[in-house]
Amino acid sequence: MKLLTYVFKRGSVCFPVLLALGCHHGRPTRFTPPVPPDSFPVPTDSIAVVSVNQPGEPGGISLKSGNPAVWNVKVQYTLTTVERARLSLSLDQFADRTGCTGSDVQTPAVKTVPITRGTHELEIPITWPGDTGAGTNGRVYGAGAVSIRISLSTERPDYQFLTRRFGTEICMQF
Repeated sequence: MKLLTYVFKRGSVCFPVLLALGCHHGRPTRFTPPVPPDSFPVPTDSIAVVSVNQPGEPGGISLKSGNPAVWNVKVQYTLTTVERARLSLSLDQFADRTGCTGSDVQTPAVKTVPITRGTHELEIPITWPGDTGAGTNGRVYGAGAVSIRISLSTERPDYQFLTRRFGTEICMQF
């Protein structure tokens, strides 16, 4: 009984000390540091042109002023921020033959398709009017360049949240 009383008194003194210092019972403590927030992968929306070709043209794309041309544009997109959206493929026509940049630009053709969440590939046919004045308010350039622009937008509200211009990668002269 005296032994039990002694252990109880000693235990009441030792218990708070063990609690403060930690009781390991011979097991090593594992500490896992917190992961910084920027090391988590952030889902992002993206757009890429996989290929562009013109049916009947073995060399790819052949543009001539006055001759409309159908292009097949293969696009890969990743949509993570919303369930549904619209993908708009546009052809931008520039007055300068030397490049697809500058402010003198018209958009003679736009094709819009509905898309859904995930990573998908689509092939979208689009017709370049052939520098005939169609889609450019009657303006005929005679010579210039054409590039591709792709954007993602929501329907309600109508909000364009991603646009990518491919003028440096895809710039075709006519």
